[in-house]
Amino acid sequence: MESLPSLKIKNLTLRRVSRIETVEVLKGATADFSSGLNIVYGPAGCGKTTLLESLAGLEKISGGEIIIEGKFFFLTQVPEKEFVYDSCAKEISGSADTDVDYYLKKAGLSTDIKSISPWKLSRGERKRLAVARNLYYYLNDKRGIYLLDDPFTDMDSEGIKVISENIIENGCFKVIMTTNRLYDLKYFEDKEIDFSLYKMSGGVLK
Repeated sequence: MESLPSLKIKNLTLRRVSRIETVEVLKGATADFSSGLNIVYGPAGCGKTTLLESLAGLEKISGGEIIIEGKFFFLTQVPEKEFVYDSCAKEISGSADTDVDYYLKKAGLSTDIKSISPWKLSRGERKRLAVARNLYYYLNDKRGIYLLDDPFTDMDSEGIKVISENIIENGCFKVIMTTNRLYDLKYFEDKEIDFSLYKMSGGVLK
């Protein structure tokens, strides 16, 4: 069996500087994300999203080191911010002529939505559409590191199942997932899915 991609961070720091103050958002975060599923748990505003954005290269770190073998795929909290097309089909593949039925079904969406605007979908459906797009491009990529920023928010039980079965339980990916909900941890415990837990508070990762 092919080994999962690897990711380590050493003394990761990130400071935001304004004319008024300097805020240290990440404070020397160090971790070896060795298992398939890694969960970063902590309250809102503690630095979880900033950590994922730093890994994805969307935030410039102030210090430390990111050691990666593989490439990042990012499912953000509000994936519709990245939507640029006028139909769901084009949002998945970039073309209205591509057969996207398989990916819509995998994401638990009706194939009847292909021609409608993504903005007519509910928040949960938009997140499922982003999952369908990710599956279209990355389903068979064995070197993927998935960054899931609070992925179960706005999702019903079926939506949670879609993300869990297609990404987290897929077996191909290393997953780093953030959450502030204890229920999410219980979900994986009840399904007897092994995970490594990291707790974040005030920019400190433990």
